[in-house]
Amino acid sequence: GGARSALPAGVAEYCKKNYAGWKLDEASKITDADGKVTFEAAMEKGKEHFDAFFDDKGNFIKKGEVKKEAAGGKDDNDDDDRDDDK
Repeated sequence: GGARSALPAGVAEYCKKNYAGWKLDEASKITDADGKVTFEAAMEKGKEHFDAFFDDKGNFIKKGEVKKEAAGGKDDNDDDDRDDDK
């Protein structure tokens, strides 16, 4: 989707500059109980992925740890049809 357009401009810029070779897979806007807004950018490269967090103005806050997709993920045989609608 169109969710990416809701991102502050700084987020995509930061990701492009600092995470060259990584793809911005999806981005979510998170509003906590106090109404404070943060953005979470899900970055991916092959089977690795991590989340980067930004404030409502697009300033970098922190980077989550890089995780590897578990073996036998999406590229497995077709015995995982039940997950396909997520």
